[in-house]
Amino acid sequence: KSKKAIIYRPKDNILVNVGPIVIDPKTLPQLAIVDAGGDVNGVVKKISEKFTDNVAIGSSATAKNKNSVKQLTVVDLTGKLGDLTTQLASEIGGTVGTLPAGETAPEGANIVVYVK
Repeated sequence: KSKKAIIYRPKDNILVNVGPIVIDPKTLPQLAIVDAGGDVNGVVKKISEKFTDNVAIGSSATAKNKNSVKQLTVVDLTGKLGDLTTQLASEIGGTVGTLPAGETAPEGANIVVYVK
């Protein structure tokens, strides 16, 4: 999506500067998708359509123990992304939770989505 920054000086009624805004995906919270036997493609599609400006899907993996994942779960590994985690869970039909038993977070991820 293209975005523009507009700097306007109301006192003089002029545009001072107009230019594109570049969003570096490395500065966005990194999201990892973990396949636990669910519809990974469907979840990735929903996230990509609704959260392009909010998260970057940085990695994917397969659950170590698919039986430990009971439902589609979104985990905030930082403890600081609660609102975003809740929005993601709501949009993809999951719940906010903790890492399932026996699972470890993928390296570099801020949020993990376990797809069941």
